[in-house]
Amino acid sequence: MASFQNKDDGQWVIVPKAAVGAVTSSPVFWQLPTYRETGNAQGNEAHITASMRWSEWRDMPGFLLGDVRKGGEGGKLQRQLPLQHPTKTWLYCTGYSLNDGKGAYRLNHYGLLEYFDNRPDPPPLPAGVLPPDDATPAPTDGRAIFQLDFTPLPYEVAEDDGIVTEQERFLIRETRYNLEAMALPGNTFKYADTLKLIPTGSAIQRPTLELHLTWVWVPDEVYRTLETGFAWRNTIGAVNVAAFHGFAAGRCLALPPRVTPLMFTPTGTKVRNIEYVFGVRLDSSWNAVFRRGSGFVNVIPAFPGDSPPYRVADFSDLFKIT
Repeated sequence: MASFQNKDDGQWVIVPKAAVGAVTSSPVFWQLPTYRETGNAQGNEAHITASMRWSEWRDMPGFLLGDVRKGGEGGKLQRQLPLQHPTKTWLYCTGYSLNDGKGAYRLNHYGLLEYFDNRPDPPPLPAGVLPPDDATPAPTDGRAIFQLDFTPLPYEVAEDDGIVTEQERFLIRETRYNLEAMALPGNTFKYADTLKLIPTGSAIQRPTLELHLTWVWVPDEVYRTLETGFAWRNTIGAVNVAAFHGFAAGRCLALPPRVTPLMFTPTGTKVRNIEYVFGVRLDSSWNAVFRRGSGFVNVIPAFPGDSPPYRVADFSDLFKIT
């Protein structure tokens, strides 16, 4: 995770755990006296205004919001995590804005504005004397004035070497409770006053829920492999072969996932958010039917070679990086 390091001369240095794309240097910036915090019962956030050399701003966004790519060790993604607040460690940089430039300006070879300092160069130093190491930007560089916004994230943030599977981080978990009408066969109940069997079928309402797992910032190439490969074809319409996110085997039915349109990280990596949706039965498996005298019991095929109502699949395949 990229982190702050406060130097004695007033500089703040972002120290990355890993390179962001081809960038390996540590950006240096100076905090300006406009720090703000806001909060309410739902959460809080912080805002830091800072200045840095204009020429170094180009590489800054990748350190602020993070990045991701395929190619991590152990079948995992390689993530550059977003910048963490220096003291409120539950806050991460979720937005930034380049507000202004300071110094003289001109058009660069792309036709875009760049800021530089038009002060004359300092006089040459005597032989053997090193230039001072202070917080003053180089005479040939202007300044970028920008704001960093820090807010809580709705998922766990962890380093590549701090997880076993990708299900442990960058995964938003939501549950939505519901009821399911389950048909019962005739002659299941009697009228209480006459004790006569009720010949027609009836229905009961059973508690269920929808489990939504949104996998955040998945590289587009990983998404395409999941979509066109074995994982989705084998999983959609199946139930979990093993315990999955706290629910016993057979309780989760994989429904069609939802995928956001193409997005781009600050360094240009193509990513998407994948929302996996599961129907969950709380009191029985999906391969269970109601039987008088026993309640809901699992069923097996009546004849060799037949299949149960729902096939089983390994849901961990939904998060495999291949």
